[in-house]
Amino acid sequence: MQLKESIEGLDMNFRSWCVASISCFLFTVAQAQEQPSLPGKDLEPVSVESVQPLVEICEQCHGPGGQSERDDVPSIAGTPAEEILAQLERFYYYERHCPSVDYEGPNGQVNRQSMCDITNALDKQEALALGSHFEHARDAASQE
Repeated sequence: MQLKESIEGLDMNFRSWCVASISCFLFTVAQAQEQPSLPGKDLEPVSVESVQPLVEICEQCHGPGGQSERDDVPSIAGTPAEEILAQLERFYYYERHCPSVDYEGPNGQVNRQSMCDITNALDKQEALALGSHFEHARDAASQE
């Protein structure tokens, strides 16, 4: 009788241990698997001044303040920063079609650039700064 009770007690303890171990494992795995993002999440935030050259690159296709005047390029002014970041990440990981677009450079020369090429040169802090800039671009344009 004692042996049977000991085995049943061991069986319950073993099951409890297994459930606890599996739960800890799944929690650890879930915590370790962050969504993939652009590199540089631990970098310092980008200043308004240092993001300006990147804004100018974006505006070559997306238009002044992110208000596109082209049929083949969407306007990004007023788009929430989180959505801009999400789309930049999709381009970075080639999860979204990477259109190549012609634009006129500062010297009047026509250039061709792909969104994937552009996003592959960005780090996460730059993408966050661009998202914030264009999210508020529509507000700034309407106040002028």
